[in-house]
Amino acid sequence: MCRSIAQIVLLTIVFGQVTASKYGAELVRDLLEQYPKYIRPVKNESTAVMVKHRLTPIQMIDMDEKNQIITIKCWLSQKWIDEYLSWDPSYYGGMMQIQIPISEIWQPDITLFGSVTEEFVRHYDTDAIVEYNGLVTSLQPFVIRATCAIDATFFPFDEQECKLKFASWSYDIKYIDMERDNASNTDRFIPNGEWELVGMPIRRNVAMYVCCPDPFPDVTYVIHLRRRSLFYVFNIIFPSFLACLLVAVGFYLPSDSGERITLCCH
Repeated sequence: MCRSIAQIVLLTIVFGQVTASKYGAELVRDLLEQYPKYIRPVKNESTAVMVKHRLTPIQMIDMDEKNQIITIKCWLSQKWIDEYLSWDPSYYGGMMQIQIPISEIWQPDITLFGSVTEEFVRHYDTDAIVEYNGLVTSLQPFVIRATCAIDATFFPFDEQECKLKFASWSYDIKYIDMERDNASNTDRFIPNGEWELVGMPIRRNVAMYVCCPDPFPDVTYVIHLRRRSLFYVFNIIFPSFLACLLVAVGFYLPSDSGERITLCCH
């Protein structure tokens, strides 16, 4: 009796997985069979695609003061509505969302303007989460290597602000608009031995460029960093102060004591 019940439960689970897989395959086929991959996913050309952008800093990797470059690991999130990727869940076994390789669908050309990477990588080949109403969520890990105006005048008690500007490279505000995602936060930032993350103000800007008559929107993240000065105080400033103090004391010793050279050299 127990064996029969177990077999029924197992067959139900297997049948459910096969059915879900069948509906998933049909859904992907129907969505991508005639999908216009290279045009904006709107049925009315006058409609702008609204991209909600989020950045989550994870780890500070390097701050190159000489070359004015910051390297930081982040998680990026972009959300937009794709009008060609919507469906009725009742026709596909109640499936509400599906994962599709992002290389198979349209994606906004949102670019980090201050990037200094050699390949100028814009996207990683991850899967996008697509919901039945056409909402596409692209979650991507990213190692940002970008320019940062570093002012080391008050080293090692300095603070730096690095601006990371994300915007479309070729679509102006009539075609792609941007807004900040309020879920952006610094809660997952791994403490760094040299730098402390003070905050990350976020601004949405609209700027004009000489190339085009219409403005381009952008979302700019200001990474506010404060240098941890204790290491430099104990390893550079304090030993240097002691050395200067010994040199000064050496001048107060009598010239015939014979200890001036010994004290200053040791």
